[in-house]
Amino acid sequence: TYTYTLENTGNTTLTSVGVSETAFSGTAGAPTPVFGANSGVTPSSPVGTLVPGETATFSAMYALTQADIDAGGIQNSA
Repeated sequence: TYTYTLENTGNTTLTSVGVSETAFSGTAGAPTPVFGANSGVTPSSPVGTLVPGETATFSAMYALTQADIDAGGIQNSA
């Protein structure tokens, strides 16, 4: 399971915030990040929006294949 945490450390509200895969070497297809929750500010912002000081958590799952193990592991960037 991958966990991606994004934090708005600036002073401007961010919109269209998300996570996308940029490089993945696994043999069974790249995991798809799924939104989990916003936190740090009450009430939390809608999905895709981060106000200053707020964080968003995304997660994705990937099961290693024998080919991944034989290759020595996987590389992932998002």
